[in-house]
Amino acid sequence: MKKLLPVFLSLMFYSCMSMTHFDINVNSLGKELEMEKTYIILPSTNVGNDQLMFNEVKEYIIKALSQKGYIYANNYSEANYALLIDYGIGEPEKITSTYSIPIFGQTGVQSSTTIGNSTYYKPTYGITGSTTNTSTRTEYRRHLDILAYDNQKFLNENEEIQLWHSSAISTGSSNDLRLVMPYMVTALKDYIGTDTKKTINIVLYKNDENVRNLEQK
Repeated sequence: MKKLLPVFLSLMFYSCMSMTHFDINVNSLGKELEMEKTYIILPSTNVGNDQLMFNEVKEYIIKALSQKGYIYANNYSEANYALLIDYGIGEPEKITSTYSIPIFGQTGVQSSTTIGNSTYYKPTYGITGSTTNTSTRTEYRRHLDILAYDNQKFLNENEEIQLWHSSAISTGSSNDLRLVMPYMVTALKDYIGTDTKKTINIVLYKNDENVRNLEQK
């Protein structure tokens, strides 16, 4: 049993490392206005013409903002905030990494027993060395940016004043932006409209309860 323990622990380690998760960096700068949080959502020029994708992202953001007291305005003129949404996915990037795999084997002798003319040895087992391997994987950079502007200032004075900018960046093997988007929105929602002072790393695992709630129609 003792000689199998290192193997078991190693397998457990690599199993945990391979669990499907999303590593997301969140950053937010600026502050909210001291007024009713009514808003509208507009696509940036980088979003493209995929209206269905934009509508899906928009619904995620509306759900997330509702938990922070924001109210989606039915009329453009009633909104205090104009939120500009930008999202996308970068070109594939090849990543090469080197890693070591431990080699388990006999490391010595724990004790010996002599019976008649024969001596029997009880070996000990452990890590006797390691092998170095190289792997190559493809990664994609996925991003979501929410930029808030003073809508009333623009309507009344034709002046663009940016209030805050909240962003989420995720790098991983999936090029499916629809798959990753609810995870980025979930990671970002608690920091929207705040000043994080720094980048905050958030790890969300597949089937996260908050993500499932966000995806529910």
